[in-house]
Amino acid sequence: QAPQRRRAPMRMQPSQGADIEVSQQEMKTFVKVASEVQKLQQKANTKMQSALEEEGLSMKEYRSMMRRANPRAGAGQQQGRTGNPEPLTEEEKQQLEDARTSIMEVQKGMQQKMKTKLDEEGMKPQRFRQIAMALRKDQELQQRFRKLQQESSGDQDG
Repeated sequence: QAPQRRRAPMRMQPSQGADIEVSQQEMKTFVKVASEVQKLQQKANTKMQSALEEEGLSMKEYRSMMRRANPRAGAGQQQGRTGNPEPLTEEEKQQLEDARTSIMEVQKGMQQKMKTKLDEEGMKPQRFRQIAMALRKDQELQQRFRKLQQESSGDQDG
């Protein structure tokens, strides 16, 4: 009896990889939500850039300050550069903290809107992520996604 119990969890593992079953209706829902999520992300990116500009920062400056504030986190990206990055001034630390706070607020708002959209369409966030991850690996799923995406964009008037 013990070997049978061991086999059951193995069958559940593929749901985390590319081998997941996605019905046609579920894929249609995913395509619809993914389109909305993409729009939300574009709006959020614009809001984040505006938030940075309000703090007097460009995205490049913000990333540079983040690397300087967390030198170990960017260690892989900084190979080839000599020495440690220059530490942040007190003014830069405050600027970075204000920018981070603004960005986190935008991200929270976007996540809430995404959750609302998923709820409206009857899809759980975990399932959405599973399908999104499977799409990266499964070519057949990618083809179904693209086909439905083209069909849905053809159906929309604007």
